[in-house]
Amino acid sequence: MPIEIQRTRRFPVSGESMIKAHIMDGDTVAVRVQPDAENGETVASSGVNRRAA
Repeated sequence: MPIEIQRTRRFPVSGESMIKAHIMDGDTVAVRVQPDAENGETVASSGVNRRAA
């Protein structure tokens, strides 16, 4: 059985756009790297599209 390795990254938060989710300016968030998200999940995006056009 293959072992799935979950990749996580930590990022500092800048700005106030996530206050309603209790994520504040200056916080550090841990983000699991995954290809997609389900409706209602909070996501973080680097703004970089890695798919070739």
